[in-house]
Amino acid sequence: MYEYPSMLPQHVVQLLNQQKRDIERLEQDLQQLKKELADLKEQPKQRVEKIEYHFDQLKIEKLEGTLIIGVTPGSTGEIDEWSVNGQTEENLSFPLSKEQAEMACRIQDQIIRYLDEQGPAVLNGLQEQYQCVIGEQYKQLIIDDLKQQVNRRVRHYLQNGSAAQKNMSEEAIVEKMKQDNYKALVQHFDKRKKGEN
Repeated sequence: MYEYPSMLPQHVVQLLNQQKRDIERLEQDLQQLKKELADLKEQPKQRVEKIEYHFDQLKIEKLEGTLIIGVTPGSTGEIDEWSVNGQTEENLSFPLSKEQAEMACRIQDQIIRYLDEQGPAVLNGLQEQYQCVIGEQYKQLIIDDLKQQVNRRVRHYLQNGSAAQKNMSEEAIVEKMKQDNYKALVQHFDKRKKGEN
């Protein structure tokens, strides 16, 4: 230990000795940290190749918004996009005849009843077919989204479809809409499955 001149008061000597010990301890700590840093630099780097998210395991408190799964004019590849003076089909409104309006109400009721009664079973079948599990809230969201599109689809078949579609019977329109819904669900599950892989 270093000897300080005797003319320094004792308490100053003690303080200097304490500071010297502190400096030596800090130098040892610094050397230890340098050694650890060098060890870390020598270790092989870790890479994360793929992160998989399992959203079906999340608990969702509140889910809002509109889910568009593909049932829109043009989604089946049979209907061209309609546009008149820059307005799209959704913005154009043509009145239905009394007979068409009554038919539209009956068709809408049948399709909504079908979606409520058969929609969950259809979704369960697609889940099994695609080996893809979706939660009950997500199933209901899909069904609600399809229901929101029913009115527009019925109007499309009654007003804007080809001549063959305009002459379709009520039962034929109901069956066509069921087929369209199924095709849209299959497309949705295809996209979902491709997105997971």
